[in-house]
Amino acid sequence: MSRHDELRDHVAREARDLFGAGDVGLYEFVDELRQFDRLTDGERTAIAREAVVSLLEEGACRLVWKVWADTHYEEPAHLADITDVAWQVPTEKPYLALEPVGEQPGANGMRS
Repeated sequence: MSRHDELRDHVAREARDLFGAGDVGLYEFVDELRQFDRLTDGERTAIAREAVVSLLEEGACRLVWKVWADTHYEEPAHLADITDVAWQVPTEKPYLALEPVGEQPGANGMRS
């Protein structure tokens, strides 16, 4: 397994753990990868995107639009909605997040 694949799997596992507390913004994937200093921004977003796609493909979650601090706003989203901006920390505008679907085995209910 390549380092790229290991990091993708690591980020996907971290997101699964966070599902116990609710939605996971796409920006959180890139934030998790910042601890690996040798990655470029392009590598971080590529790995993060692959992790998001893998979670969506396994049916663990769905992609939605959310608004910071608005617990009622939620609109369905599509992979095509993921642009470079999706990986940035949210502002008052809608942002993309993964919403868990059903029970998440191994989720500890804690956010880091």
